[in-house]
Amino acid sequence: TVATMYHLESRIELEKNITRDGILTMLLSLPLFAVLIWYIVNLGLKSITQTTNAVKLIEPHHLQTIHLDDVPYEIIPLIDQLNQLFVQLHNAIVREKQFADNAAHELKTPLAAIKMHVHAALHETKDESVIQYLNNVLILLKMFLLFHFYYHIQI
Repeated sequence: TVATMYHLESRIELEKNITRDGILTMLLSLPLFAVLIWYIVNLGLKSITQTTNAVKLIEPHHLQTIHLDDVPYEIIPLIDQLNQLFVQLHNAIVREKQFADNAAHELKTPLAAIKMHVHAALHETKDESVIQYLNNVLILLKMFLLFHFYYHIQI
């Protein structure tokens, strides 16, 4: 029984040593593996980061397509779809501007005619309430024309 006890104690000591060494190895290698995993993930996400940065640089009034070098195969469909979206958005903005320009031109002539008639009516009437009403109409017409001028310059 003495020999068995000796083997049991050395076995327990051996298990403690193995456990301690295993824990130390894991604790020392864990930061190394964490840094390695972080590096690999960042390397894998590099193309997405490049795409994100390229999209951030695009301004609303200057929609251009994204051209990235060394793009992985997996992200090419995403970039193609974004480029198609930018082209469609640019075309919609151009159509909206053309419509606004046409509508503004179509409105400008009738507004000028109304303004001319209001001026003529102001010279013809002596009634103060009518004069006040016509002056208010003139103010509104001037506001419409100023809005047209401002909007036309902004676009």
